[in-house]
Amino acid sequence: SESGTNGESTTPKFSLPVCPLCKDTGAIRSLSYCTCPKGQAAKDKHLQAYAHLPNSASPRTFETFQPQPGSQKALDAALNFARGSASNAALTLYGPNGTGKSHLMEAIGRFMLSEGRWVKYVVSADLLDELRASYGDDATLSFERVYEKYSLPPVLLLDDLGVEKPSEWAVEKLTRLVDERYREGRQIVVATNLSENMMA
Repeated sequence: SESGTNGESTTPKFSLPVCPLCKDTGAIRSLSYCTCPKGQAAKDKHLQAYAHLPNSASPRTFETFQPQPGSQKALDAALNFARGSASNAALTLYGPNGTGKSHLMEAIGRFMLSEGRWVKYVVSADLLDELRASYGDDATLSFERVYEKYSLPPVLLLDDLGVEKPSEWAVEKLTRLVDERYREGRQIVVATNLSENMMA
């Protein structure tokens, strides 16, 4: 080997990968992440991007929730749902604007993300816009492919239900989505300004 001016060897040194499973790539196969720190960091990044939760600059969590009069029941229900101790696969947060529904929904999502759960967030009006766009001549995804984006995730957070302009088509599509997820045991959280009687 070559020697430097001070007599030390300058032969390049090669080190073995830190993780023998993924060879430091972080992935074992497509969408399957290694349990090593690099793999878990890659999974966390993917989960965050996939979830599409709002307020990334100032995330809303259970710790930052400030209970208001009458909101304790909703907070308890949201915590139970996030922790997996709820008996039902569906949770509805309803009430007027400013009561913390969207905050609790986001808190549920961020809590589940911290446990490595796959979560998907969408505002109902945006979901309907995506479905409508799938009928267009320049659509890149079919209606069913767009629909599956929200019917298949293990946890769906559907925000602002009822804010969109009501129509028979919109009611049909949203009812199908909620009913299908409920029947198949896929968790869903709905936040709405509609009263309990209006949703019945």
